[in-house]
Amino acid sequence: MTLLMNGTGVSRGIAIGPVRLLHEIQPQARRKKILASQKRAELNRFRKALSRSEEELSTAKEQLPTSGSGTVISILDSNIAMLHDPALVEPIENYISEHLYSCEWALAVQRDELFQMFDAITDPYLRQRSLDVEETIARLLKHLKRRPAKQKKTTQSPQKFVLVSKNLAPSDLIQQQHAGLIGAVTQGGSQLSHTTIIAKSLNIPLIVHARHAMTLLDESDKLIIDGAQGTVIVNADAATTRSFKSQQSSARKARKQLDSLKARATRTRDKQQAHVLANCSEPADISKAKRLGTEGVGLYRTESLYLNRDELPDETEHFKLYRKLITKLKGDPLVVRTMDVWSSRRAPGLEQHVPMSRQPALGLRAIRLCLRHPELFLPQLRALLRAAHYGPLSMLVPMVANVQEVRDLLQMVDVTKAHLQRQRFAYNPNMPIGVMVEVPSAAISARLIAPLVDFMAIGSNDLTQYTLAMDRDDENVQPLLDPLNPAILHLIRETVKACDQHDVPVSLCGEMAGDPLYTRLLLGLGLRQFSMHPSSALEVKRQIISTDVGKIEKIARAMIRANSPLRSQRLLERINSV
Repeated sequence: MTLLMNGTGVSRGIAIGPVRLLHEIQPQARRKKILASQKRAELNRFRKALSRSEEELSTAKEQLPTSGSGTVISILDSNIAMLHDPALVEPIENYISEHLYSCEWALAVQRDELFQMFDAITDPYLRQRSLDVEETIARLLKHLKRRPAKQKKTTQSPQKFVLVSKNLAPSDLIQQQHAGLIGAVTQGGSQLSHTTIIAKSLNIPLIVHARHAMTLLDESDKLIIDGAQGTVIVNADAATTRSFKSQQSSARKARKQLDSLKARATRTRDKQQAHVLANCSEPADISKAKRLGTEGVGLYRTESLYLNRDELPDETEHFKLYRKLITKLKGDPLVVRTMDVWSSRRAPGLEQHVPMSRQPALGLRAIRLCLRHPELFLPQLRALLRAAHYGPLSMLVPMVANVQEVRDLLQMVDVTKAHLQRQRFAYNPNMPIGVMVEVPSAAISARLIAPLVDFMAIGSNDLTQYTLAMDRDDENVQPLLDPLNPAILHLIRETVKACDQHDVPVSLCGEMAGDPLYTRLLLGLGLRQFSMHPSSALEVKRQIISTDVGKIEKIARAMIRANSPLRSQRLLERINSV
């Protein structure tokens, strides 16, 4: 019998294959104490589990294809770093050596204490980071058991399958792909989880939030999953299977055709110039972005400089990174987003100076933190000004909410330039300075902000969640997060108009920028710069060069006045069919 299930598609593509269920291992962590004479042996057990866990993650890194994204490597490296984090390891060893807890009980107690810390934070996004801790603890508990025998190598190609699980760790995704995984369906998950990021980087179709999948599906079933639509078809009939196989074949041909677009100019059919840029988090991402024909980096995130370390990066460390990026780009533009460390993982060096807010998404972060604590921001600002002397580097400041913040920022920049001048450092006095439009007040004030800056960048993810008052990572409201909401489109359009009026470049660097479904709509709203995950670049470029903007502008602007989601969807279909 054919069954249709729905979830949330987070990594595009179609996969067809038999089900393989991945049951969660539930290691026992019962309350148990050891004898004092067993203390050394128990500590050795724990350290072996740490070693085996690191070996597992290192193996996952080795199994990455040669074209694997630097982002994937950085995620695995951060998971390895957690295994060496004193905040996790030392209390566990103390429970064993001082309180004579068994390894399993020590891990369980430390896990519960960390979860209580996360639960005390009301922001759901930050609480979601407890998944990193949960995954690490589960991995350690697994490796406390006897080490499984190594599988024998075989020259036979692995059987392809669609993995179904409750949740899926990043390392499991990579290792299962090596064993034949072609797609995955999970009951939990998130659009911004590490697993999702890796699935996109490796072009693995992934659907999350497929309720009751583990209960309803069996390994005798055959699945068709559509990662774009979020649909799961169980035991489809022959006609449906043929249709999806045809779509698969067409997609493969289209991907091959995309390669021919790498060197082609990014102009619309009616000769309007556009630009496709990359969002990057690691130097290795830039190589992939260049291979895929992007025209530079529209957003380089600097959070990795601050995470999982006890000291803050100094000016020299910042400067060396930015010089390295400029060298890799060979003249292409580089936009560096300044520090905005507030949610993703621990940043103990920063937390020593600034206590974590109970509402991090709304608290002292980004430009607010930089203005309140300039001593924390100045090493980065000085390094950016100095690095800009060697290539086309621009500074992008996130979370601006009002004009006064921009004025205060520019005053700080002027003072810093004067200090560099007196100290006889080489720097670029004309380094472009831009701000991100992520807060509705910034979009509404765009006409006042635009004359003060060199460029602006719209962060559609945050703009959507703050405008609709919905946490984008709370799975209970994710279906309601609609980027086509007329209020969102109105704010985007007004920001673009304000920038055009003052001849200030403006880009969009959220999820909308990398979704070909929205490319024509954004062109119709006046946008000409798109910054996205490199893997989406060629598909977006294809949409741009196939668009006659003059034919869709009126329809795009009509979407700002749409009075229902159904009306919005129909207008979008018209835009994409012209």
